[in-house]
Order: sequence, then structure tokens, then C-alpha cells
Amino acid sequence: MPAPTRATTAAEAAAGRAGQAARGRSFRTKAAATSQNVLYCAGSAVRCTLQRRLGLSGLLFVSMVTLVFSRSAFALDAPQIPPEESTFLSPNLPSSNAAAHVEAESAGGADQQQQQRVEAMKQLLPAAARLAAALGTEEAQELLKVAEALVPPPGTKVHPKELEAGAEILVSALSSLQSMAVARAAALAQQQEQQQGSFPELEVRDPPPQNNGELEVIDVADELEGNDTALTFLKLHRSLAEAAAQLQSSFAEVSHGVQTAQQFHTEADTPALAAAAADLELLSHFSGSLEHLKALATPIRDRAYDSMRIVKLRRGEEVLEEVGAELRLVNITMQLAEEAATAETAAAANAVFQRMEEISGDLETLLGHLRANIEQVRRSVTMKQISLASDRLEATAARASSLLENLKNEAKALPPLPAEIQSSSSRRSGERAIAAEADRHHENILAGAAAVRRALEDARKKIQSLSSSSSRSNRSNRNSKRGLQHVGSSISAALMRRLREISSQTESSVRQAESLVEAVPSVRSPEAALKSLRRLAEISVELVRKKEESQLLLLEGELVRALDKDAQHLVAAAAYYIAHPFDPDSREAECMQGDHKQFKEMMEMLSSAESVVDAEDLVSAARFAAASMRDTLAQHRRKDSEKQSEPVKGEP
Repeated sequence: MPAPTRATTAAEAAAGRAGQAARGRSFRTKAAATSQNVLYCAGSAVRCTLQRRLGLSGLLFVSMVTLVFSRSAFALDAPQIPPEESTFLSPNLPSSNAAAHVEAESAGGADQQQQQRVEAMKQLLPAAARLAAALGTEEAQELLKVAEALVPPPGTKVHPKELEAGAEILVSALSSLQSMAVARAAALAQQQEQQQGSFPELEVRDPPPQNNGELEVIDVADELEGNDTALTFLKLHRSLAEAAAQLQSSFAEVSHGVQTAQQFHTEADTPALAAAAADLELLSHFSGSLEHLKALATPIRDRAYDSMRIVKLRRGEEVLEEVGAELRLVNITMQLAEEAATAETAAAANAVFQRMEEISGDLETLLGHLRANIEQVRRSVTMKQISLASDRLEATAARASSLLENLKNEAKALPPLPAEIQSSSSRRSGERAIAAEADRHHENILAGAAAVRRALEDARKKIQSLSSSSSRSNRSNRNSKRGLQHVGSSISAALMRRLREISSQTESSVRQAESLVEAVPSVRSPEAALKSLRRLAEISVELVRKKEESQLLLLEGELVRALDKDAQHLVAAAAYYIAHPFDPDSREAECMQGDHKQFKEMMEMLSSAESVVDAEDLVSAARFAAASMRDTLAQHRRKDSEKQSEPVKGEP
């Protein structure tokens, strides 16, 4: 006996569902010994012919035929018909009496009835083929192969008993095919249920009680200080999460429809096969859409974290630069005042000097804490971690700013500054302190400018890839794998303009800083020197902001790519939904056409959008229209399944 193949295993499983538990040689022997067995009726030669025609192993053939006997295909008192009277199962066997039998059976419209039966069997095949393709397994294709082989070719003479036996096997095979569809739908539903928690959600802070357990994007808007890029990432992620939840709901409805639909029993149940095929195709599409949403949401979530981290780091570095520079300026002012003080004024100001030194020490300690807070934000991975670390940073920054104000208030009581900066060889002289501070700012500004240039170069590469690929895409009729297919070039051009502006402003700031640093040694007025140092501090802060803008510009380029990828999927989904046939006069057709029109309008506007914010709004609107189309189709499938589940008149 040949080793069972995968197809054999599938047929054995189908036979098992029909109540057959035997296997191997004992199973085949028992089947051959049954008086109602078609193998007995047709003879071993016909059995071999049918087995060869079906292309099945011996065990698989016996299993399929046994399904017929379990359904009582032959009555106990059925007359035994010699196999030689059929040209379908044994076309090469002697058939001297075939003509007489055919003529007898043809009397009274028997031929017409047989043709109608064959036609009914034939009409099952398109739906069966579609269902087998939807299942996409070797077992399903094997059952389809059985079904196709059991339908007599046109013009073939078939004995009624053979036709009846073939029809019974055909119905059993297709019933097994539908059972596989039900099992697939149940497995997919279970898989989706198990994966419901796998969507890459934003890990946010515990929501305040007034939000009823929900943390909306608006709650973090203040934390992001209105930054469009960061907020757009959050909005897009929320839109993807909502779409996934709605899609899972539609998936559950369609899957339930497959599992509760009318079972296939006779040739008249063709709609049940077609409905199962359509539902499985829809479930497969839903699964693909869910995978797309999950795959897209992961980098969007990560970029949302990155954008929030960039905003928070900028805030911390900004405060660190401002407070640190102002502290050093106050200390320089105190040194200049000490140098200019007379013995009398110095004695009167001793208490002020002492208090200022104490506050300066405390402020230096706070700045150390602020640096640690900045590093905590930098190392934070999730939004919750970033937000909590940012809270600590903001608290430290607030204390530092408050302490700085106290220090500046104390400085108002300092003795007057000298008319000119006095030359001195002392390490603590005001002149040396001013020169050291200018050098510090110069180094800081050069480092800041280098960081901006690196970020701009990364952003430039990203934006140029969008622009060039968009052009290639347009020239190649939007067939470029890397090109932007739906987001227009206006956004890329706008991003590039902003990049050039940032670059120009950065280089201008560097040139101004170098001029100031170069002029500081020749400045003799304390007020003028302090003013130059204050301007250098402002340039340092400006470069911190330019670095943030440059880093966010890179993320905007990635966001454009993600939006275009999402738009590509939405276009394919909308085309899939609109391709389904509806009654032209039905409400469903009207809704589908209306939503499709709105979808196309959004996509057309997307091609001319000039900002990432506008592009995200348009893609989200297009997703809403596509979701409405999907819901219309799912509702149509649900109604069809309910219709298939209704009992036929006359059935119990």
C-alpha cells in the first residue's frame, strides 16, 4: 500500500468527519466486501479506471467512495448494473449491451434529466474553484480535483447509478471543502482574538480621573508645546489604532457569518459555496490590512517617541544653556564689581557677595541635576518614560530659573562696575573671566553648528530621496518601488526650503558669533563686554533650537514616506471593495459609490498637499472613506450569510 500523501491525509480527515474510522488494508477490505459498494457494482476494472481518472491513491479513493455509502447512496434493494454499460467510468471496457441500456434509460426524458443533473454538477465547479483558491491549501486543491473529475465531460454516456455515485462523491467532497472553510474562519477568528493585544500601542502615562481612563492626544499637546511634527505622529498613530479596532470588529462579524452559514448538502446549495469563498477572500483581505496597520504603526509609534524626546531634550538643553550662561554672567559681574570696589564699598557689599556665592553654589548643583535629567530623557524609550523624565526635568528647570532670579535680584545690590575693564594678571580677574566665557561660547557654538549640519545632512538625504523618487515615479507611471506614488512633490519642496533656511540661519549665526568672539578682547566697557557675552549665549540657545528643527525635519521626511505607504494600501483596499458587485439600484451600491467618490477626492488633494499636517489629515480622511466602503461590503456579506442560513421551505 502506498504511503499516504498530504492529499490522502486530507481525504481521510474528510472521511472521518463523515463517520468513517477505518484505515489501511482492513478499511479497504471492508469497503470492498460491502454489498452496496460501488466497487462491487462497477468491478475492479472500473474501480481502477475511476481511481486513475481521479488521480487518487487507493486509500484516498476508497475513503471518498465510503462517504457515499454513509449517505445511503444505494438502497438495499437496488438492482445491480453491470459496469460495462458506462462509458464514463470505463470507456475502454467492452460495451456490447451499452446501447440497449442507454436507449432504455433515455425513454421518458431520462436523457434530459441526466443532462440537467450533469449541468447542476458542472455549475458547482466555479464556486468550488473559487473556494479552493481562497483556502489555498493542497488539501483544498485535491478536493477540487476530485470534484472536477467527477463531472462527466460533454457527450459522455453515463449510467444512472454511476452518475448518482459520482454526484454523491462530488457533494461529499464539496461539503468537506466548505467544512474546511468553516474551520479556516474559526482558526482565523481565534488567531485574531489572540493577537488583539499585539497592536503596537503607545505606552502613555496613567490618565487623569477626569478622562475616564483614556489619554487623548490633546492631553500631551501642551507637553509637546504645539510641535506639529510630534503631534502629527501621534494623530497618525491614533488613526491607525482606531482603524485596526474597527477592522477587527468587521473581521469578527464576517468570520461569524462563515461559521453560521448554511451547510452545503446538495447541488442546489451552490450559493453556500460562493458565499464561503467570498467571505474567506474578505477575511484574507482583512488579515492583510491588519498586518499592514500593525507594521506601519510600529515605526510611527517609535517616531512619535523620537519626536517627543527631541522636543523635551531641546527644552532641557535650552534651559541649561540659558541658566548656565546667565549664572556665569552674574559671576563675572560680581568679579568686576569686586575689582572696582573701594575698601568702604567692599565692606558694605560683603554680605551681598556672600549671599550671591551661596546662591551660585546651589544653582551649580541644580544645573548638575538638570544635566542628569536631560540624560534620563535621552535614555527614555517609551512615551511614559519620556514624559516622567521630562516632568523631573521641568521641575528642576523651574527651581533653577527661580534661583537664578534670586541671584539676579541680589546682584542689584552690587557696587557699581568700573568704567573700563581693568587689566590684571590674577586668575580671577574680570578680564580673564570675560575672555574665558567668550571662548567657552565659541566652542559651544561651533559644536552646536556641527550638530545642526549633521542633522541637516541626514534630513537632506531623506528629502532628496523623496523628491527624486517622486519624479521617477511620475515618469514611470507610478511603478517605481521606492517612489512616492500618492503624496505630491509639493511637500518635498517645502521641506527642502525649510532645510535651506535652517542651514542659512545656522551659518549666519556662526559668522556673527565669530565676529563677536574676535572683538571681545578689544572691548573695554564692562557693559559692552557683558552684552556681547549675552548675545553669544543667545546664539548658543538658537543653535539648540536649530538642531531640534533639523532632527524633526528628518522625521517629517520619514512621515511623508509612511503616509505614502499607507495611501498605497488604502488605494488597493478601495479598489478591492469597489470591485465587488452590488445591485445598481440598492442603497449599498449608492453608499459604496459615494464613499469611493469621496476617497478619490481625498487622494487627489493629497497629491497637491503642501504640508505634512495637511497630508496626514487627507490620508486619515481617505482611510475613513475606505473604512466606510469596507463596512458596506461587510454588511452585504453579513446579509448574504444570514440569507444562506435561513432554512429552505420544507426543511425542518
